Formats: sequence, C-alpha cells, structure tokens
Amino acid sequence: RHERLDLGHAIAGSTPLKFKVFTKSCAGKDQITGGDMFKVLATKIDAETSMQGFNNPAITSDVVDMDDGSYEFSINSTLTGTFNLFIYQLVQGGLKGHYFTDEF
Repeated sequence: RHERLDLGHAIAGSTPLKFKVFTKSCAGKDQITGGDMFKVLATKIDAETSMQGFNNPAITSDVVDMDDGSYEFSINSTLTGTFNLFIYQLVQGGLKGHYFTDEF
C-alpha cells in the first residue's frame, strides 16, 4: 500500500528523521507481533536526481522492533535536500501468502 506523508524535517548529518510504522496483516488487521524486516530506499528530489539506498553511507537507517507490530525508524543523511522514502517490508523466501480452502 502506498501513502504519501510529510514526515517533517531533519538536519543533514546531525538530527535524524524519526517516525513509527504500524504493520497490518494481508487481511488488513493490525499486527500484534514483531519480527518483520524492512528495507529503506531514499530517492533525492532535485535537479541532480540520484538514488541513495540504505547501503550507501550517505543514508543510514535504524529500525527498532517494538514487538507489538510497530517499528520505530530513524533515518539520517549526510546529504541535504528533499527525499522520497520508500519502506519495504521484506519477507524471507520472497512472497508472503495466506492459503485457504473454499468450502462449497
């Protein structure tokens, strides 16, 4: 699911951008346990458009699992500018699916 939010401002190299993510199940219900993994990708928005990933030392991301289905993110960058942040929930083995049997 994609949402566009204004997460505020941070100071490059000094003050990290902090925010919290609440996860939901495939059925749209709030998750009540932790254990998920995430990848953060930042895309700089300006005349010098460039991709900066979480493996790039210019963008660092820390994630704290609150063990209740929520996660606290802290993003820090040594680059100035405006960024789009993409947060991906990673699932071991690729796709996450829930299987069921239709009873007729």
